[in-house]
Amino acid sequence: MLGSASSISDTNVMLNTMVADVFAEFADRLENAADFEKELNLIIKETVKAHKRIIFNGDGYSDDWQAEAQKRGLLNLKSTVDALPLLKSEENIAMFERHGVLSRAEINSRVDIVLENYCKVLHIEALTLIEMMNRQVIPAISEYTDRLCTALSHKRVLNINADESADREIIARLSAAGSEIYKLTGDLKMAVSSAEKIADMLEKATAYHDIVLKLMTDIRKYADSSEAVVSMDVWPYPSYGELLFSI
Repeated sequence: MLGSASSISDTNVMLNTMVADVFAEFADRLENAADFEKELNLIIKETVKAHKRIIFNGDGYSDDWQAEAQKRGLLNLKSTVDALPLLKSEENIAMFERHGVLSRAEINSRVDIVLENYCKVLHIEALTLIEMMNRQVIPAISEYTDRLCTALSHKRVLNINADESADREIIARLSAAGSEIYKLTGDLKMAVSSAEKIADMLEKATAYHDIVLKLMTDIRKYADSSEAVVSMDVWPYPSYGELLFSI
């Protein structure tokens, strides 16, 4: 599915060119056919037989379809980095040049531009995440952990034999999450620095996808789990509930 920040024009260029290419092939066969009806039926039969594996009427977002697509030998390109190099295949370049849509140089330049933009966006997002974790999320976790430790100490001073299991569990959970976020944030900073030194654009984009994005996802996991137990008055960002129902 097209991302909300992307233009639909590029997608339409690809789809329209592919459809035009196939229709041109059909038209050439039909225009030169001795028997139009017979040739038309033959085209339909051949096309369905050759491409029926792409037809799927179930949930296209399910894991079942991914497994079925793999069984059918269909490509499953899960990221921009996986998909873009195929645009530069000789088959695709020939198709675009055949219809006068894009030249080889134009295709290559577009791939480089998209890869560069991909790297820049992830670079900005990674630096933003580092800033958010170091200056707001980690301090919030520490502050709330300290609050819980203080409350636990007060319970012990009262000597009322209160159950400490919930406090101790949350303290341990937040301490572990804070430590992991701190470590992963440091790893992310180094990964971004390393990725920025790569000259080849595809290699650079691959590093951002395979290393930087993975670290960002891991950090998000620990931040989300912490948000679930940190008090709302301490957590530095509004929750989805607040965004949806409090504005």
